[in-house]
Amino acid sequence: MKNPYIIHPAEMKDFVGRKTHYRKLHQLLKGTPSIILVIGIRGMGKASFLKNILHQDFEPQPLFIEYNSKKHEREFVIPDLYRNRKEIPEHSELVKKLNTLKLKFTFSDYSPSSQKEPLSEDFFKAADIFRLNYESLMDIQNTLKKIKANIVVLVNVHNLLPAEQWILEELVKNSQNFFLIIKLTEEMASTMVISNYEPIELEPLSREESVEIIGKGKFLDEETSEAVYELSGGYPYLVQVISWILYEKHLRGEDIHAFIDMLREEEPEDFFGNVHQEILTVLNPDARRLLIDLSCAPSVLTLKVLKAFSQADPHEGLSDLIEKGILSQENGIFRVHLALSPVFLEYIDEDEIIGDFTDIYLEAARTLKKDDDCVFLLEDLRNTDEGQSEVIPVLENEEVLLGFGTDELYAGRLASAERCFERGLQLNGALKSAFLARLGIVFQRVEIPDKALQCYEQALHIHKETGYNQGEADQLGNIGWIYKEKGSLDEAETHYKRALEIDRELKDKQREALHLGEISAVYREKGEPDKALTCSTQALEIERELQHAARETIHLKDIGAASIQMGNLDEGLTYLKQALERFTSSGDRYEVLSTYAHIFDGFIRKDDPVTAFSYMKKALEYTQDEEYTGGIFAIMMMTAKHLMQENQWKYLQHITLVKSPHFGKELNSLVTAVGYYAKYKLSGNKVYLKDYKRRKKKLGYSARSILDELFKRK
Repeated sequence: MKNPYIIHPAEMKDFVGRKTHYRKLHQLLKGTPSIILVIGIRGMGKASFLKNILHQDFEPQPLFIEYNSKKHEREFVIPDLYRNRKEIPEHSELVKKLNTLKLKFTFSDYSPSSQKEPLSEDFFKAADIFRLNYESLMDIQNTLKKIKANIVVLVNVHNLLPAEQWILEELVKNSQNFFLIIKLTEEMASTMVISNYEPIELEPLSREESVEIIGKGKFLDEETSEAVYELSGGYPYLVQVISWILYEKHLRGEDIHAFIDMLREEEPEDFFGNVHQEILTVLNPDARRLLIDLSCAPSVLTLKVLKAFSQADPHEGLSDLIEKGILSQENGIFRVHLALSPVFLEYIDEDEIIGDFTDIYLEAARTLKKDDDCVFLLEDLRNTDEGQSEVIPVLENEEVLLGFGTDELYAGRLASAERCFERGLQLNGALKSAFLARLGIVFQRVEIPDKALQCYEQALHIHKETGYNQGEADQLGNIGWIYKEKGSLDEAETHYKRALEIDRELKDKQREALHLGEISAVYREKGEPDKALTCSTQALEIERELQHAARETIHLKDIGAASIQMGNLDEGLTYLKQALERFTSSGDRYEVLSTYAHIFDGFIRKDDPVTAFSYMKKALEYTQDEEYTGGIFAIMMMTAKHLMQENQWKYLQHITLVKSPHFGKELNSLVTAVGYYAKYKLSGNKVYLKDYKRRKKKLGYSARSILDELFKRK
């Protein structure tokens, strides 16, 4: 008799739980286009929730599409999605264009100077990926206008690039009928750059819902069903797996209560191990051996990966695994449905250890080293430094190393990215220039500019030899950025202008606007704001032509900054306030605070220190993040030093307006001391000097050092 406890909840009428969540989803899909995140810990039933969307009676019924960012079909959200999709010409066209967007989704060799910390939104908007996909994005939006029905795109966020998230978010913002439903675990939430979303958070099943699932086999009494619920805690995975084990024992005539009693006595850390240990006992030896090997493998597998991992013949063990619902096959891909892992299956029995985690992966890597499927190993080792350091040097697939390394780079995992790029360089293949460029970005991130420059110059040399003009422009831009950071502004200008010439030769408007912005920044640093204003204005016109609102806002800020520098204060502040409103709306904190700093400068130049410092305080109120608060304080101290050097004590005395609870008692006392000292210098009243010295005396060593540096022990 077939075990009724399949690994995921049954479809349609037998689906248990989540009614409240579906009601919320129905309401959301009736409203304006939105992004919906389906969130929950592993095993909480997110995939089942999405699969059952196809069986919901929506009014009107939307058209579902699954977006898969993977170059190779390694992960799927809903295996039978396309069997449930209505086929209409416009819909097929949209699917095709989304796939085109996916395949075009590659990063260039360019690293814009707006690059900041990992997951900075502006960094991804400025990256070459947008240039590559701009026409596709417009095509998709035009196709959406032809379709009257709502389009619901389902996304598994695992390994979805931040830039991809942003592009999909743009589609939602600029379409009348485009909804995005994203599945992600709580652990992945920290990697999200998507904003303005509606959460649907899946939690443990209720007692009634759990008992409904437990009762499917109709072999447990009420007391035993209650015991299973208590052991599972409503965790859907455990509800079904424990019931699955008990049913197998029931068929064999074994004592099910003994197993329940054993689980009750286990410590939490041993609970999963014993549950999975029991699963191994109900399989034949070949299937058991295969399952043990796969416990160290990714959850989505190809037959090549199965063979690479397995010490048993996969073909002999697969039938039992598939029959018992542990392994399923869809379009040549196998999925392990049980959350087995080395932690849970550390011991086959008390004395026999499965084997070293890294050794198992290393052996698989030696088998798959040139194969595209070796990407599975890297993805499963994503957060395992020891495993990566062993496996990456064995791999010989340039595309996999470049793709995975790029994912790691733009997620801020720099050590992992560097390993991939260094290994790619060792292969000395067709992608050498791309590995050099990305390695340069790594060195740029960790502030080793000389090494970054060396990488960029080598990549530039390759592009010149091969006649790849776009790559040449990329590297000229990168080299310009390094020189700008080193203070060699003439060198920076020369390289940026040569890159701009190539952009115009290639009629690459997106890059032209980007490099005009870089040249504008150089001119501002050189004290030539009139030239900076010309460049930023040209860039703004291009971005408006391209309808790229995010980059347009950056140029508005640059025009404002250049205007302030030229003395056109009211005009500059108008541009800056416009940019501030847009940046605040988009949630780009870095640009918000950068714009506040320019506005502060504008009001200081307008001889309005009260308003200037009030904007500084607004910047503090905008963010409570410790890192940004520290940045604001640093800007304040640099501003104070500049005002002091210019003897502008009438401005500096107002610095006390920026005192904030975010600074804490020590820094607020330091700010007060600066204010007293400024008042003393302005009035000559020694009472203020005494107040300054009294405040300083009470400060700690670090704060006193800041004052000493600021006033040079005056």
